[in-house]
Amino acid sequence: MGMAVSFIHCRASARNLNEAMLWYTLRQLLYLPPTLFGVSLVVFFVLRLIPGDPAQLLAGMEASQTDVEKIHEELGLTDSLWVQYGRFLGDAASGDLGRSFRTRRPVTQEILARLPATLQLAAASLVISLTSVC
Repeated sequence: MGMAVSFIHCRASARNLNEAMLWYTLRQLLYLPPTLFGVSLVVFFVLRLIPGDPAQLLAGMEASQTDVEKIHEELGLTDSLWVQYGRFLGDAASGDLGRSFRTRRPVTQEILARLPATLQLAAASLVISLTSVC
């Protein structure tokens, strides 16, 4: 009889644990949109605080003021910050993260080119952390 009670108690505990994990996962998924929104706000506005003019960097130091203003127009830097942020969100939601100022390639390509090394590093750190626990 004792073994049957122990088995039932174990099954009930596993069911409670599964239910708790399900609610925890659902709660975390509900936190995801506001967290992503907050991170996008911080990233967008912190990038605007960086000193220097991106249009001047793209045009070069020898460029005329009209060339710089033309790049401002092309990049949409003459629009209000909220219009720029809306465009940023729309582009990011569609997978367009813009172009790298350094390489002129799409940022998505830059990220994908480095993804295998990132995954390899993450896997190695996971192995190290799991072996240090045991």
